[in-house]
Amino acid sequence: SIQPNKPTTVNPLDDANFNMGMVNGYITRAKEAKDRGFELFIDLYSTPGWANGGKSKTTPPTDGTWFGYAAAWIALKLGAASVQLMNEVDSKAFFTPVVAGNAAAEYAAMIAKAYPVAKKAAPAVTFVAGSCTYVKDSWYTPVRDQLDKLGVGKAYDAVSCHPYVSLPASFQCSPDAPDVTDPASPDYKYREYRLRHIQTYSAVVAKREPGMPIILSEWNWSTHPNIGGEPNDQVGVTLAQQGDYITKAMGIFAALP
Repeated sequence: SIQPNKPTTVNPLDDANFNMGMVNGYITRAKEAKDRGFELFIDLYSTPGWANGGKSKTTPPTDGTWFGYAAAWIALKLGAASVQLMNEVDSKAFFTPVVAGNAAAEYAAMIAKAYPVAKKAAPAVTFVAGSCTYVKDSWYTPVRDQLDKLGVGKAYDAVSCHPYVSLPASFQCSPDAPDVTDPASPDYKYREYRLRHIQTYSAVVAKREPGMPIILSEWNWSTHPNIGGEPNDQVGVTLAQQGDYITKAMGIFAALP
């Protein structure tokens, strides 16, 4: 944890409140990356016990303000261009709501407090809403709805998803699987596991928040060999297939508004 203990100084952005022994190594790696022309994108997640009443590290903080300060501090310390406000928050593996089934509401409440303090402290940084697994407008929509209920117009500078492909039968990992928009179709339940569903996702975001950037913060195809019986989300491809799929995917992304 970059902040294993509750801040003790008046200034929540004071270095004394953070684990510099850990962060100094990050600073070195960040400089190496930037020296090679890369922009730094940080994915910040995991809650220290002091911030959530001693619950698990996947349980959100009691007060999102502290998460906002931590996001701003690490961004400024490493010179990051962007910070993602938690990873795959639709998954209990990364975000476990205090009340079962209340993830969207609890995440919205957290970033409603985190974003204003983070943006004030680091105005040049792009703060990205926590990513979702696959291309789930079914996650984006309830979070946006909850923010509206709170009267919060802006709680991030961009949204994010992870457009991996996880499909049964003939399509397997291919990005060629078309989007499914007909609820009567038997394939409708798989729509958010298709890379081309990014077209629908993009339209949903644009309708709710015109001009909102979408960052595809994690996606690819693994080139590991298959032994048979792999789950849909663990099927490996050949290097040639990987190259073909990435090329096709970039074309799909480039065609988005």
